[in-house]
This record gives sequence, structure tokens and C-alpha cells, in this order.
Amino acid sequence: MSPYATPSDLAEWTAFFGLEFPNDPERLLDLSSMDVARWLGVGWDPASPLLETEQRDALRDGACVQACYRIAQGHQELLGVDDGVSSLGSISFAQREVVRFSPEAAGLLSGMGLLVRSGCAEPDEA
Repeated sequence: MSPYATPSDLAEWTAFFGLEFPNDPERLLDLSSMDVARWLGVGWDPASPLLETEQRDALRDGACVQACYRIAQGHQELLGVDDGVSSLGSISFAQREVVRFSPEAAGLLSGMGLLVRSGCAEPDEA
């Protein structure tokens, strides 16, 4: 899958959020693009002629914001240090649900016609 954004796109967003630019932006953009594809339910080809300019922009910006979200979560593996897991002896349990996708990225991608519909429901006539 091709990443939805370039390191220069990410540089603009990290500056906007006041975050440190990562040492390996390509890896981070690959991970964040996979996050976006997982959230949408489909991996889009950013070069596809089927996508409108606004949709390409939403994929790019959504991937960059998700990358920034991963940076802000910290941790070397970019998974987040505050995972809400506690341990008591050999038993581990979660105190809360882990949010792995940026709410802001979800907002940028919503309403752009990129989300795949469920195969369980009939599509609307419109």
C-alpha cells in the first residue's frame, strides 16, 4: 500500500502541532496510512483517478494527523505509552479502552465518501 502522505506533508503538520519531526518519517507514514485504511475499511490508492482532489487531501491530512497522534502518544514503537493496562501479580487488565485512532483524523476523513459500507445492510437508493 502506498502511503497517503509524504515526509514534507508530515513536516507541516508536526510544525502545526508543535511536535518533533520523527527520525523515520517514512515508517511512521506507512503505519499511519495503514491505521487510516483500517479505520476506513479499505486501502485507497492515492493515485487512483477515481478519487477526487478533496478525497486525496483528506487521505493525506488524515494520515498526517494520525502520524502526529502516534508521535504525541510517545513510545519508541509508536504505540503509546499510556495504554491503561494495570497488573496485579501475573494478572493484567485494562482500566479503559485504548484509543488507537485520532479523533481529529476521523473528523477529517468523515463525510468524504471514503468509508466502506457494511456488507450487512442494503445501500441507500441515494
